[in-house]
Amino acid sequence: SLSHPSEPHIPSGAPPPPERMRTLFLRVLGASMATFSSCRYAFSEKIERSHESQKKMANISADYVVYRCVEGGRDRQLVPASMEEMMDHFKRNTTRLIIMGEHHNDVVGHEIERLVYESLGNATLSLEMFCTDKQMIMNEYLNNLIPESAMEQECDIWPNYHTDYRPLVRYAKNRGLPVICANTPKRYITLNSSTIHKLSDRARKEFLPPIVYPASDDYSTKFVGIMRLMKSGEDMKTILKRMYPQLLWDATMGWKLVEALDDAKTPKILHICGSFHMANWLGIPEQMDQFLREYKHCEDVDSGQAFRNLGVTALIMPVEHNVIQDIMRNPRALDEKEVRSLEFGLEGGGPWADWVIFTDIKRTEDAYASMAALLRPKSSASDTSSRY
Repeated sequence: SLSHPSEPHIPSGAPPPPERMRTLFLRVLGASMATFSSCRYAFSEKIERSHESQKKMANISADYVVYRCVEGGRDRQLVPASMEEMMDHFKRNTTRLIIMGEHHNDVVGHEIERLVYESLGNATLSLEMFCTDKQMIMNEYLNNLIPESAMEQECDIWPNYHTDYRPLVRYAKNRGLPVICANTPKRYITLNSSTIHKLSDRARKEFLPPIVYPASDDYSTKFVGIMRLMKSGEDMKTILKRMYPQLLWDATMGWKLVEALDDAKTPKILHICGSFHMANWLGIPEQMDQFLREYKHCEDVDSGQAFRNLGVTALIMPVEHNVIQDIMRNPRALDEKEVRSLEFGLEGGGPWADWVIFTDIKRTEDAYASMAALLRPKSSASDTSSRY
């Protein structure tokens, strides 16, 4: 049965306010707190035309920098690396799973995800953006049994699906590759663990994980820190109640990935999700590690190592334009203090992963400004004359 999260460690004091609220706003907008998951897309045709113009930008190499995490003793740092080095790591036979954490509105990040997916060749695609109860519908679409419009309507696609995720799904369809609908069905998110346990055996087996493991202290600290910033004024009891749905998302995605890895026909998986679900090897990697040790005969493996034996994480993080420019002019390793500063004071230790890709937030701001201009209604000549 599903278990309640244990009493988490509560950090002392609220996190310091961010220095640059504009950047943080865009980050929080892109965070994986189900901001988009309850919405329908709008203006899809206009947005898609805008995206086509973005794709004509032939070179995005000036819009991102790649780092690799190096750990030594108690210290760790990010050292400069290249996209080629990262892809070499992803393509190793021992790397069966790549989890890429994104900010959902990051224009450069989505370009990088497409580059990675297409470079992997025959990898299975797994997406947070589709819920597990939509898997049959997705399969029918991939097998040409239903039209794309029916799949989109039935799957309740995200507002930015056409611009950011449709190219991935279309690539999979055109090459006969599987797509895993990995997230928790939305109708279950508001349920507590005892209620979920009363669901039918079929619902729990097909759509949910066998258990939701309790939050670790590090996970709790990070979650509480972010919620205090986003939901300032909420008491601790309310914040902690919000943590179970987040754990359920992580556990559902983690379990679906473990199930897929069990299939010998799945040589490699690329899973794309919001950065909160995987940053600092928390969330999905934590839940997967426990699934692997308890259910897949990895009980003798040290905590954290079961996941790392087969999986790698890559975090895509938008930062200020001047930060990208400074790093490109002066390539250098980033120590814990510098990395932590990029989180604008949020508790949780900074944006750590096996690979970290910093993207230029200016590209996202420019793209959103272009979309706003495109969607803004234009006054006709008659309208103009009538106002004067």
